[in-house]
Amino acid sequence: MRYLHLRFFIMLVLLCNVVTAAEITTNDVHAEIQRAYEEIKILKRHFQITQEIVPQPKITILLTPRHTWQTAYEVMRKLSLLREKVGLAVLSAPARQPLLKVTSNYSYGQVIRLITELDILKRYLNISEKLESHPPQTTGKTPTDNVNLLRAMSAEMDLLIGTKLTPSHVFSEALRLLDDINTLVDAVGIYDTTIPPAQMPQARPQDVYAETLEILQEINRLQMMLGTNSIDISGFKELYTTITPSEAYNLLGFAVAEIQPLKASLGLRHALTPAARYYENMTPSNTLQLLGWGVRKLRLIRNLHRSEQ
Repeated sequence: MRYLHLRFFIMLVLLCNVVTAAEITTNDVHAEIQRAYEEIKILKRHFQITQEIVPQPKITILLTPRHTWQTAYEVMRKLSLLREKVGLAVLSAPARQPLLKVTSNYSYGQVIRLITELDILKRYLNISEKLESHPPQTTGKTPTDNVNLLRAMSAEMDLLIGTKLTPSHVFSEALRLLDDINTLVDAVGIYDTTIPPAQMPQARPQDVYAETLEILQEINRLQMMLGTNSIDISGFKELYTTITPSEAYNLLGFAVAEIQPLKASLGLRHALTPAARYYENMTPSNTLQLLGWGVRKLRLIRNLHRSEQ
């Protein structure tokens, strides 16, 4: 019997060592993003696309692996649009449960899913070209570096799709964010007295971008109240000289990423952000109204929290 107990203990120690050995770094994630980027270049060659992307302005603020995960989601979403373009079924980009802290393990898994989907697409398109070698391992990379490389990949996907994201795609992402905000409202037990603001018929993508910054500011305030980590959103204010639906969509993704720790802090571990639903003929006016409603709901939560302190 003692022998069996000793054997069980040794097996348990070995298993624990296996688990701790699986730590993945931001450098590992960066190497896989580079591999995914090379796969996208193979697709460009297949479709004989010689156009180069306009260099993306670099984000310089300190980001985390949850932002890497979310930006990879954006690329996955565009890959689904490419599948639709070539006559394949549209796939829903994966969601994950809210976590207080997202490690590089999660963003690594998201990038590997992206590579897998790219490989499947190449097989469907009968593309035989393969990478000659795995991109070299890099050092000193940060989540911000990984996000910037993924944003360049996202721009490459625009060339493959043949168009940028539309206001309808932005509306779809805003709806996902509003669903998360409603989840917070329900969780704290507030009677929601808010109503949507009036539509602004002449709204433009830059108005949507500005209202998303307001959403991020409200999320930031709630993060400080609840003691969850936040980011400095000031770096987004002057990031672009021109705002198109693509830039608005990207910033909405950051808002979705930032609201996840709030959900986790309230114990909403199984409240996943819903899959994107596509709507036709949506305008910046529709999206601006949704986001304005979201701002009012977040302020309602903040005011309740202040009154209870």
